[in-house]
Amino acid sequence: MLDSYEKIKIFVTPELKMILIKDAELFEFKKTDNTANLNKFLNVLITNYFDEFSKNEAEKFNKINTLIEKYSIKGDLEPFIYDSLRIIDSKFKKEDKYSTYLSFRPNKDSVYLVNYIENKLLKNSSISDYFRNLFLSYVSMPQFKRERIICKETLAKVEEVIKDSKKVILCTEYNKDDREKLSPYSIAIIKDETFNYILCKNGHGAIQSFRLSKVKDCLVTKETTSFTEEEIALCKKITKYGAQYVYYPNEQETIIEFTKRGLKLFDRMYVYRPIPDKIEGETMYFNCSYEQLYQYFSRFGGEIRVIKPNFLRKKLLKYHKDAYKKMVYKAEKMDK
Repeated sequence: MLDSYEKIKIFVTPELKMILIKDAELFEFKKTDNTANLNKFLNVLITNYFDEFSKNEAEKFNKINTLIEKYSIKGDLEPFIYDSLRIIDSKFKKEDKYSTYLSFRPNKDSVYLVNYIENKLLKNSSISDYFRNLFLSYVSMPQFKRERIICKETLAKVEEVIKDSKKVILCTEYNKDDREKLSPYSIAIIKDETFNYILCKNGHGAIQSFRLSKVKDCLVTKETTSFTEEEIALCKKITKYGAQYVYYPNEQETIIEFTKRGLKLFDRMYVYRPIPDKIEGETMYFNCSYEQLYQYFSRFGGEIRVIKPNFLRKKLLKYHKDAYKKMVYKAEKMDK
């Protein structure tokens, strides 16, 4: 039996270790020096994912038993078949070497679960094998699903208040001094399936979005809320075009004309690419956030022309003028 806080070493592939460390950083598990707090992250992962992983494992064992009964397999081949099924399900190859390791110390929330796993579930495998398989199962899912597992408690609270039309106070690192009651509308998954965003109406009637993994606590109030047709339409628009961006009131359609090279850039630069509602030759029509359009098209330079709105055209023009001035200033300093 494990002592209450004995450290556990799990042998893994370098790729698996890298993904877990990256997730710890992405989902805000950081130490005071801003490096990944892997120990805290792995404890939360094991605690939150254990039930779902156990269910998946039971289904695999059922497959094995069906094969054994169907083909009257004799001998101790169950571990071999089980391992083969796991390799098929995994994104990693069998020949990948477990050339590195992760270690974590169970905390008060996970220690009893870890003891239960060691005493009841290991059968012919080691505790390192068990947790490696749990981690492999976890990383095989898209990132937004992994975020939902890690933020399981917050997600459950938000889903409940959305169903009950209650107001909440969302606590993040960035709103310590300016927390207000919010009305959650939905949880949106962004286009590239990386993060989940909670769409909320604030006290001024504006729609804000909060990334799920940045919410440290969700305080539920007794106040109820409702949404107008216009607010619902805006929330649907945000869900369609990208919940990670700010949407200002009365944003209008944006029309952009491309050069031939600009069209090639648009085709090639797919990360955070805005979705056009209509394409007519070298002209595209957008109804997404001005902020998204500004961030994306600021890299295009003279390969585009913003036909409307004037606001966005002027903002992009100012960006390039300022960049030019800085380049000229630095070049003059270097020439002296």
